Amino acid sequence: MNFLNRVLENQAKLFNLFLLSFGMANETTSDDRASTTSTTTPQQQHDFSQTPLSKVFKEVFANGTFHSDVMIQYIVDGFSQFKSDAQTFINSVYWREEYWLQGVIAMHIVLLTCIIIWRKNMNMQALLFALICVMTYLSETLNRWCNSNWQLFSTMNYFDGRGFFVAVVYAFPLLFLLFIIVMNMIITSAQMVIKVKRRQLQRQQRQNNRSTNNAQSSSKNRTEGSTQSTSQQ
Repeated sequence: MNFLNRVLENQAKLFNLFLLSFGMANETTSDDRASTTSTTTPQQQHDFSQTPLSKVFKEVFANGTFHSDVMIQYIVDGFSQFKSDAQTFINSVYWREEYWLQGVIAMHIVLLTCIIIWRKNMNMQALLFALICVMTYLSETLNRWCNSNWQLFSTMNYFDGRGFFVAVVYAFPLLFLLFIIVMNMIITSAQMVIKVKRRQLQRQQRQNNRSTNNAQSSSKNRTEGSTQSTSQQ
């Protein structure tokens, strides 16, 4: 249960970072969270009525009416901000000088290749799914370690308290790979159900044909028997 809670907590943090990139989530540090936790009650901690995302919904559904123009404007502004932030992020990272970063990208490519090669092997898919879940679970721990020991492998410290860099480079691609595995399992399961149902219908059709042939044979035998008895008389 603790492992599951940790995974869900990490996914919630990643989702908050995703919303932050679109300007729809508050940027809070660990100190802010600690002060908020110490000064608020549990009911107040779960009050999301004042978050930027809730304000978006209030404006979109103002007066009980869906305002599509407001929603479209938020989408356009969010995409523009995301594009600008993504460009800034890409330009601020030394992709060619950081060999460890190239290794992380190669790891994602290898995992994706394994998923594609063994897409019909459910045992390997389950093993890869469990492995990637563990890797996602360790993302926060990995970020803390890298923040303390970045001099050992990097030219500069990319690892802040929010873990944004680790989320973008490490965790988000892993979540995408998990999504691919889940979709592959769903498609494979659907194909197996179709095959089983098709074989069941074919078996039922053969049984019906066999029963029909047996009935015709018995009827033919009775007809021949009655014909022979009539001719003998």
